[in-house]
Order: sequence, then C-alpha cells, then structure tokens
Amino acid sequence: MSLIHALLVIDDDVVRRMGALVRHLCVGMIDEAVQVTVLSRSASPWTSEGVGVTKTAAIPRRRWPWNRPSSDDVLRVVGGQVPDIVHCMSADLADWVHGWCADWGSVLVVQLCDLDDVEQFVGLRSEARMMGMALTPSLERALLMRAPEMREQVRVVTPGLPAESTAAGMEDGEQTPTAIMTAPLTRGCGLSTVLRALRLVVKEGLEVHLFVLSGGPAEGRFRREVEDLDLRSRVTFAEPMRDWATTYKAMMAADFFINPGGASRFTITTLAALAGGLIVLAPAGGFEDYLVDGVNASLFEPQRHKQLAERWIALLKDRAAARKMAEAALEYARTHLQASAMVNRTAALYRQLSQAQPADAHAADRAV
Repeated sequence: MSLIHALLVIDDDVVRRMGALVRHLCVGMIDEAVQVTVLSRSASPWTSEGVGVTKTAAIPRRRWPWNRPSSDDVLRVVGGQVPDIVHCMSADLADWVHGWCADWGSVLVVQLCDLDDVEQFVGLRSEARMMGMALTPSLERALLMRAPEMREQVRVVTPGLPAESTAAGMEDGEQTPTAIMTAPLTRGCGLSTVLRALRLVVKEGLEVHLFVLSGGPAEGRFRREVEDLDLRSRVTFAEPMRDWATTYKAMMAADFFINPGGASRFTITTLAALAGGLIVLAPAGGFEDYLVDGVNASLFEPQRHKQLAERWIALLKDRAAARKMAEAALEYARTHLQASAMVNRTAALYRQLSQAQPADAHAADRAV
C-alpha cells in the first residue's frame, strides 16, 4: 500500500470546537499508511497543543488576505512534500487554500460539520478537485437539497471519540445530581430556555445543580435572569476551561449534559457526552443523527422550556431510568461512534480520491 501524504488544515476556531476530533484523526492515521502534516492558520502556541500533535506548521492569520503566501511559499513551510490530499476542517479554511490545491493538483477534502460549512462549500468555486465530508447523513441531505448536482461530491464519515469504561451519569445515586452546559453565552444561545426549565424543576421539589461552563457577551444578562428566577443557589457560572482535557474532566464529573440548541456551529461536546455516558438533553431536529430520542438522549422541541422541564423532571424522578439512559449512551458510542472507525473511513476516502484520475474522480465508488 503506497503512502498517502495528507495536509490537515486547522485554525483556532477548529481547535476550540473540535480539537479532540482532530487529535484522534492525526494519531489514528499512523496505522493507515497516511502521513499527516498539520497546517495551522494561527500564530498561537496553543493551537498545536490543542490537537495534541508535536509539530504544526503555522501561517499566522494576520498575513492574510493582504499578503497571502503563494503555493510555493506554503509548500516550503510544510516541508516540501506536495500533498495528495488537503483536508480542511472547515469550509472557511477551504476558501483560503483551494487555490494552492489547484496549483499542486491535490484533492481538496472539506469537513462539513454544520449548515455554515454546507453553505460555504456550496458557494465555493475552485479549479481544484473537491469532496465534502459530512459528519452525518442529515448534513449530506441538507447539502443535496441545496445543490443536488453535488451528489458525487459528498461522502458521510461519522465522527468518533474513545468511550469511557463506565457511564458517568447518575453513577452515584446518593449525591445531588449536577448538569453542565458549555455553549458560548450569546443572546440566542438557549440558556434562557434551560433556566426557565430549571425553575419548573425546582418548583417540583427536585434537587439538581446547573454548572454553566462558558462565557460570552450575554453573561451579564443571564446572571440577572438567574437572580430574577430565584435560582442563584442552583446555578454556578464558571469560566470556560483553557483546554479540552480540563473541559472534558469537568463534564465527566456531571450527570446531565444539556445542549440548549442555540449555537449555529458544531462542537464535539455532545458527542463527548455520549462517549462519557452522560444523560444528554438536547433539541430535536438538529443534524446530530447519533442522538436517538428515548434511547441515548432525551430530546425536546427547541425553545420549549416546559417540554425540556418535563423530560428533565421525569429523569430526576426515575433515577434508574436515567442511569439506564446514561449506560445506553455509552454503549451507543462504543458501537456506532468509534474513533477507529472514523479514522478507517477517512483513510479509505483519502485512498479512493488519491487513486482516481481527475477525469473519473467524481465517478468513483461511493462506498468508503
């Protein structure tokens, strides 16, 4: 099997939202005859640390677009090897690098994690050969509804993270249950829905404490809302953690993970909650197809705080059922969301694309 050279392109935003996913992708490729070089659009020393790789070539973002490097300049930065595959972990990054791919004759793979990525990918005009890699079938369908002519330019590769040995949710039936939320605190982040639901939980006479592990421009507004709802003793605002390892450790100390549904960009936190065996409360109708209502998560209609409260109250009243859901989340992650499977399918897609000639690239077999 010939060695494939892949250039994985990241930036600070990618590291913040899904650095652990990138790390497992890089580490797993060692066993797949794929040599990965990481290129970062950042001068931050934390970027390479955030994905856990020892060497990251960097092009500071401040140089772009006013002094964008040529493809030859970039090639020197990454060590001189022309990549077979350039894998951008967001469509925004693909918009920056597609010209280099055309110069090199490399295949551009674009990670499609949410609707922002889909819209940018559909609008990208490039001479480079391109392939979108959707995290879920729902995102693939969203792309094809927007641009049905791109049917041969998208594949689904489900994400994966290592699963814990035991589920965290309701492991200790004697302690006061805790819930954690990590969404950035913007005006439409959904925390108001969570707080109003929590107020109904408290009125039901149930014990639970919410930790808001994030910050943002609307933090002051939400702190006032906590006061207005008389929830000060039930809610703790904490600063966002500096790195993913610390964030994940905090998540694993909780019982419930709440995705309020207001963020537009994908993060790996809900995926990590499943892999850790937390009890997931999340909005229905999203693009995270791995959330199965009543099986590994409890879903509610977006912005329906009463429905969220009903789901939450039912699980707090029936701790055995809550524990069963936590264990089901962990088992689902072990079975369907393995990091090794994500790496294998990504490497298979790399091989398929690098072996296809430009003329028949889009006619390649869809099975990866």
